Amino acid sequence: MKKIVIMSVVTLGVFFLAGCGQQKMSQTQPSAQTDISSIIEFQNLGSSMSPTIESGEMVLISKLTNDIKFGDIILFEFPGEGKLIKRVIGLPGDIIEIKDKAVFRNNNKLDEPYLDAEKYQNETYVKDGYLTKYEVPANEYFVLGDNRTHTTDSRTFKKLVNPNYKLVSEIKYAQAPYVDKAMIIGKYIGPSK
Repeated sequence: MKKIVIMSVVTLGVFFLAGCGQQKMSQTQPSAQTDISSIIEFQNLGSSMSPTIESGEMVLISKLTNDIKFGDIILFEFPGEGKLIKRVIGLPGDIIEIKDKAVFRNNNKLDEPYLDAEKYQNETYVKDGYLTKYEVPANEYFVLGDNRTHTTDSRTFKKLVNPNYKLVSEIKYAQAPYVDKAMIIGKYIGPSK
């Protein structure tokens, strides 16, 4: 009798753990039956993500943004810039450094096969007068365009310092390199065909 009770408890425990594992997996992986209302179409206007996404190309964006990862391409609204589409290079807590004609994430040089290597072989990626090292705050992201020489991204984003200015000469901006999670509209899924 004791043996049967122990065996039943073990079997129930394994069944319970297996069920929890399946539930957790289904929450982290996208469902094959994605709600169509969570998908939007967006037309990229500009060459900042070339060659990955060309100017004028229509793309699909998922509005499900709970799991932003390194390398994801996101659509977001940045104050003063409008809707932008860029690649996530830094996650909260990451240290991003731009040096030696390369981008480093947490002291590791990034392998960026999506860039046009021939086009950027002589580029430094450093914008004059801007920071070269960034520590990404909580709930924010560091983003770059794939067309590194023709893009407005975390290297050049600015915010208005004094919104209560009275004269044009009082307008001051400060570098604001991060995209707040609240600004994100969605994640790139692929081209719209």
